[in-house]
Order: sequence, then structure tokens, then C-alpha cells
Amino acid sequence: AQERVESADEAGAIELYEEVLEENPEQVDALWNLSVLYSQQGYRMEDESEQESNYNTADEYADRCLEAHPEKAPCHFAKALAIGRMAEIVGARDRVRKSKIVHDHAIKAVELDPEFSRSWHLLGVWHSEVANLGRKEKFAARTFFGGLPKGASNEKAEESFQKAMEMRPESILIYLDYARHFSRTGDKEKAIELLQRIEDLEPKYKDDPDHIDKALEMLRDLA
Repeated sequence: AQERVESADEAGAIELYEEVLEENPEQVDALWNLSVLYSQQGYRMEDESEQESNYNTADEYADRCLEAHPEKAPCHFAKALAIGRMAEIVGARDRVRKSKIVHDHAIKAVELDPEFSRSWHLLGVWHSEVANLGRKEKFAARTFFGGLPKGASNEKAEESFQKAMEMRPESILIYLDYARHFSRTGDKEKAIELLQRIEDLEPKYKDDPDHIDKALEMLRDLA
């Protein structure tokens, strides 16, 4: 199944992981990987109802993973990713509420396994986005939750991205999200440097060609 993921055959991977669960309904790698695959699949869709359906499926697999294996970092990562994707298609009030859930599970994941790079990547995105929230989200946070989720900062975003990048120097998406962070904070030179480094990386996963296109477009905009 993992070989199929790396050869961009995610449908085939989903099929195999589901076969694994038929034999062993609590198999941890099948559960968290299915959750992540459905989160990724939903993100590619343009129809919001299809996105929501995929994210709900991702959340269900993450919950099954957490119920059977609460001590496993990838289960918490999968939950954080599913809720994070859901947060992108809801209103400001729900987005702030879901942001805290994302943070809690991402933090738990890095505490359980500091070597699981994908959790550091997600935590970097969380810090970057929350530390630089827009006016609507800030208003919702003050009005409904008494303020923004605590602890978010650009410094922690950069620390998290650095850790993720050191562990997975071949990941195009980490470089792209890190560049987005610097673009968000106004550090144009660092954003450009990261985007230029993407040109030397080889596509590995299904979304990598799209990530490269986005990096080139962003580079043109910043140049």
C-alpha cells in the first residue's frame, strides 16, 4: 500500500489498506494512512460537499486509530490533519474552535514521537496560520473564545518547519509551506530562497507536480 502511495496510485493504496482492516480492524498503519489519504483526496476536490465527505471519512478513520492506539503519534497527526482540512471550509467561529483541536493533537503527536516529521510540519503550518490570522478570525476568537489559541508564534513556526525539513529534506510540500510562512510574514528573500530550492527536488508523491507549479507561480509573484 505504501509503495502505491509513492507511485501516485492512492486509489490502489486505499483499496489495500481497507483489505488490511478487513483482516485486522485495529491495524494502526492502515487506520492512520487511510485517514491521511482521505484528507489529501478531499483537498484536491473543488466541490465543497465532496470535500466535506472526504474529510468526515478521514476524521472517522482518525478516531478509530485514536480509540485503538491513543499512544501512537501518527493517529494524533491524522486527527489534526483531518480537523485542519475541515477548518478550511467552515466559518470563522468554527475555524478558531477547530484550530485548538488541531494544535492539541499536533502537540501530542510530537510529544509521543519527536522523530515523526509530519507532525512538526503540521505544527509549523498551525503556528504560522494562527500567529497571522485575519481580522475575522481574530474577532471570532475574541468574541467566542476569549482570545486566540495560546502559544502561537512565528518563531515557533520557523522552529517547527526547520525540524520537519531536517528530517525530510526531500519533501517539496515542507519547502512550499515554509516559503508560504515567510511570504505571510513579509520576509520575501527567505521565501524566494526556499522556492528556488524546490527546483532541485524530485517529485515523489501524487501532489508534488502541483506543488512545484504553485512554487513557480509564487516565485514569479515574489520576484
